Amino acid sequence: MPMMRTGISIFDNTDLNINTPLMYGGGILNQDHAVNVIRQGAERISVDQVISSDIDNLLQISSAIGSQAVVAALPLKIINDQLCHYDYIHDESINLLSSSIVDKVNADCFSELMIIDVVGEGGCQGFNMSIFSNSCQIFNHPLLPFGGFSTANHINNYLSNDSVSGTRSLGTSL
Repeated sequence: MPMMRTGISIFDNTDLNINTPLMYGGGILNQDHAVNVIRQGAERISVDQVISSDIDNLLQISSAIGSQAVVAALPLKIINDQLCHYDYIHDESINLLSSSIVDKVNADCFSELMIIDVVGEGGCQGFNMSIFSNSCQIFNHPLLPFGGFSTANHINNYLSNDSVSGTRSLGTSL
């Protein structure tokens, strides 16, 4: 995260004039990165690759900034009626139930789970209901669906579900 190493602040909440928690994701690979992002103004971080790569590192991050400040980000898609985790780095999809990711995500080191509709992201068709319903059955954290939200109806349909704590709905199509 080059900007962080230079000492330049990546956030200034007073300039942004926002009234909602600011979450930062991308490139957070260890405890030092997480602490620096929080110190620079984010209330929460989202992590993806560290979930599948190093559970000890993930536990250190959660311990350093508190699990309430850590959101697990899981890129998901449906392949042959199976919920799959999409690994952006290796460009591969793995059946979620045959991986160790479910146990890691259901650990107590996160506050919420951002489930990302990889196919719907940037589109206008709405979040894939199959991803959502499967996630409700598998995970024990509140869900933040992301991808495909382009209308108020899309957002309201998910916010009416008790498993959803919010949506990340500011994106390409909005």
